[in-house]
Amino acid sequence: MGVGVTQATLRSWIKSIAIGSATPDTIKQYIRAQAEKQYSMYSDDIKNGVSVMEIASPYIQSMGQVLEVNSNTLDPMDPTIRKALTRMGDNGKPT
Repeated sequence: MGVGVTQATLRSWIKSIAIGSATPDTIKQYIRAQAEKQYSMYSDDIKNGVSVMEIASPYIQSMGQVLEVNSNTLDPMDPTIRKALTRMGDNGKPT
C-alpha cells in the first residue's frame, strides 16, 4: 500500500490474525489510515479504495521508461517515487 512495514510487524500481524485478536480487515484499515496520513494530498482517493500503488503507477511507468528499467521492479517505496508522490506545487496540489 505504499507504507513501510518491518518483517517483525508483519510477523506480529500474522500472529494476531492466527490467535484471533485481529482480522485481515482491521490490519488493512490500519495500513490504509497510515497511507492517508503519509500521502495526505491523496487521502480522499485512498479513503475511496484507491491504493497508493494505483496512485503511483504513472510515476513508476515514467521512471521505468526514462531509466530503461522494468517498471515491475519499482514500487511506491522507492525514494524517487515517494518524492514525486509527496511533492506539492505552488497551488498546494500534488505536482
